[in-house]
This record gives sequence, C-alpha cells and structure tokens, in this order.
Amino acid sequence: MRIPPYYKRPGWQRFFAGFILGTLAGWAFFLSQFGGTYEELLLSYNKQSSTIQELEEQLQLLRDQEENQDPPGTLVVQSVDVTFVNADESRLNELTLHELEQAALDEVRPTLDQDISHLAEVKDFIIRTIENKRYNAGDQTYRLTVKELYVYDTLELHLEIQPASTD
Repeated sequence: MRIPPYYKRPGWQRFFAGFILGTLAGWAFFLSQFGGTYEELLLSYNKQSSTIQELEEQLQLLRDQEENQDPPGTLVVQSVDVTFVNADESRLNELTLHELEQAALDEVRPTLDQDISHLAEVKDFIIRTIENKRYNAGDQTYRLTVKELYVYDTLELHLEIQPASTD
C-alpha cells in the first residue's frame, strides 16, 4: 500500500499551510485573551485580599478602642490615604501601584488610632520612615518620596515614586 504524494499537489499544500497558520493564530489569540483575563483576576484578588486584611485590622482596632476608651474630644487618626503624584508619569501597571500602596500603608499602619497631636510632633519621623526604605514591587525596587503629609482624622500621604538607585 502506498500513500499518495500530497506534498506535490498545490491544493493540499494550501490546505495544510492554512491549517497550521490557523492553529498558530488561534493559539496566539487564546494566549492573549487568557493573559488579559488572568491579569485582571490577579489584580482583583490582590485588592480584595488587602481590603479584607485592612477591614480585619480596623475591626481589631475598634475592639481595642472600645476596651480603652479615650477621653471625649480626643481626635485620633481613623484611616490612612495614600496617593501617588506621579502615577501616570511612572508608567507602572496597576498591580505594581497596588503593591507599592500596600507597602506604604504597612509602614504607617501603626499610626492608626493615635492621637493627632502626637502624630503632628513626630511627622518628621514618619516621613523619614517612608523615605528611607526600599520597596520591592514585582522585579523592581522603588523609593517613595513624601511630597505632602496631612494629619487629621485621615492621614493623607502624597508620595512620588522613583526607581531605586543601585548602590
């Protein structure tokens, strides 16, 4: 029994070439769609897990605050807000920005439930704490520079992202 020589017929050659090119194009389309969907799901998962962690910490703070009642009229920091002033210019993806924001929040999280007058006295220490640390996000290392710091019932930090110099 002999297999007919399909490689010599142009119709079959076009069919096999089209089949191979179609398979490759379909595979490339599948990978691009799956990659985009996976990136969105990963970002959503990270945001939700950090929100859950933050809410659990707030619940613990509220329980501690209920046990240790401060005198009425005392203003305390209730939340921390981090804003990047050069988020667009740095051209970082959302996941990296989220990781940097969470790292900065972890640095200033002990200031929650602190008296505002005490934080106003040690604001230079807070600034140095944020600026002297290197933050890893993905494969890169970054430095954060404090541009503005507002202390009230919400501690507002306006930070600038800079790539860390390799020393």
